[in-house]
Amino acid sequence: MTDIQTTHLNPYRPLIHRMILVAVVLNAAGAGAWIIGQQFAGIVLAMFALCVSIVVVIVLVAGRKAARKIRLLLDGNGLLAQWEYSENIFQTYIDAEFHRQRSNANITLLVFLIAGPVIGIAEEGISGVWIGIALGIGLGAFAYSIGYGLAVDFRKRGMTPPHEAYISESSVYLNGLFVEWNSMGSQLVSTEIQNDEATGMPSIFFVYTIRGRYGVQTKELFVPIPEGKIHEAQKIITQLQ
Repeated sequence: MTDIQTTHLNPYRPLIHRMILVAVVLNAAGAGAWIIGQQFAGIVLAMFALCVSIVVVIVLVAGRKAARKIRLLLDGNGLLAQWEYSENIFQTYIDAEFHRQRSNANITLLVFLIAGPVIGIAEEGISGVWIGIALGIGLGAFAYSIGYGLAVDFRKRGMTPPHEAYISESSVYLNGLFVEWNSMGSQLVSTEIQNDEATGMPSIFFVYTIRGRYGVQTKELFVPIPEGKIHEAQKIITQLQ
């Protein structure tokens, strides 16, 4: 039993905290927009706040369920490998993953900045472009703050030992990140050993699918292979096929 088992195991805690803050701010902004006569903007902001609040409840329930599964994994149930990393190797991985997550946050911000004016024009005509721009900037900033904030949280967790990865038949737990397949429509597509270009380290490259709001989405995960564990990694891949 390691120190990691004494910490909070809900992998979505940082996300929940940030989404609650976003919901509160959106509600306040919506009320302010309504008061100054911008009913359309107020309604949109209130709808977003409601959606965020619903998602918070869903994520909270999912997080508690995931925490129970993580505890079972840490206790050895279905465990295929438990890898420990040196501080230097793990820091290299954390830095690369941080940049990947930050890049995703940048893309999300860009999507909102483009979608905002389009929605404004569609609802209010040319006169709605400035409302759309304001909504795009505001909502994009909130979305970016969540994505970038989670990347920062991930980086901070990587600075505190133990530096470990747990791999099971149906999940990976690494630095507070819990990835699961064969659950709620998710599925493992492939696993193979690749050299992660971002870190220069051999890694197990997991490709899996999840059901999201826009249908089935393909996700990727690199798990660095510690020195001397290539043979064990090959055995894991064989077991997962």
